Amino acid sequence: MIKRIGVLGGAGPLASAAFVNSIYESAAGKSEQKMPKIFLISDPDIPDRTNAILNGCDSLLLESINEKLKIFDIVTVDNIVICCLAMHHFLPKISQKYREHIISILDYAINYIAQQETIVLCSFASRISKLFESDPRWINIKSHAIFLDENDQALLDTLIKDAKFNVSKVFVVNRFSDFLQKFRNKNMIIACSELHMLFSKLQQQGIFSNIYDPFLDIARYLSE
Repeated sequence: MIKRIGVLGGAGPLASAAFVNSIYESAAGKSEQKMPKIFLISDPDIPDRTNAILNGCDSLLLESINEKLKIFDIVTVDNIVICCLAMHHFLPKISQKYREHIISILDYAINYIAQQETIVLCSFASRISKLFESDPRWINIKSHAIFLDENDQALLDTLIKDAKFNVSKVFVVNRFSDFLQKFRNKNMIIACSELHMLFSKLQQQGIFSNIYDPFLDIARYLSE
């Protein structure tokens, strides 16, 4: 059976396009007719996640998410991926009708971290929302999850913003590679869609085998 997949993107648009590309790259070898059917909603007018979390004004953001999810009712999908980890902070407030179809990037991340000490490469929005710490499974991963210090988190967020706004992509990928070298002897996890976009370029070079990318894992699952 060919999967029908809904991807809620646009936060940011380049990253969600890269995720769709990862699904189809993972399906390489299949005939076009047997590849998954993907319905991408790439609408960048989704309110800023960081501002919504900092100011506690999530009503407009939730309204935007739910309105976009309704489109998947029209096209009918088997699975939904919200291609922004920070937006998973709002999942408990999304209609159950849609939640039961969502493949959670957070679930993949937590399952991996539970197995070993892992440096979590996420956005500032995910950190200030305490996305991981507020999850009921935190007790199972708190001894394994390692977050960046303030300076490294600021550097990583600069890279995320540069990737989001397409600032000299080759330059940003190289800077990300240099950043990762600092932690080359430790396990790491990609916990941001912009970082998945950058990391996919590095994977083509066959380096950083100590990094787990849940976005790629989900893409492979969806491509089956």
